[in-house]
Amino acid sequence: MLITIAFIVLSIAVIWALAYHAVSGLFWTIGLATLLLAGAVTQALPMPLLAVFGVALIVFGCIANITGLRQKVLTTPIFKLYKQILPQMSQTEHDALNAGTVWWDGDLFSGKP
Repeated sequence: MLITIAFIVLSIAVIWALAYHAVSGLFWTIGLATLLLAGAVTQALPMPLLAVFGVALIVFGCIANITGLRQKVLTTPIFKLYKQILPQMSQTEHDALNAGTVWWDGDLFSGKP
């Protein structure tokens, strides 16, 4: 039981560290595979659960590391969903964004004489 608790704490720490440092999909896959291997070696989790995690890791690794697959499975559907959720840009917002630079305002508020 103590090994299982230690494995869960270690897993949380590794996942937090990977997320904190915003590592690439390859490093996520390597880190999670190392955790899975550590769980199998220490027998911290039952084998059926490790098998489920192993299959999930293979699926995650393929999606995270194959650019074309990731774009087709994740990126495109997420962007389509956000385009439906977000409101259309008004003409005033469009004009404000395309108005040019902020050189005059930048000089005004910079404190330069």
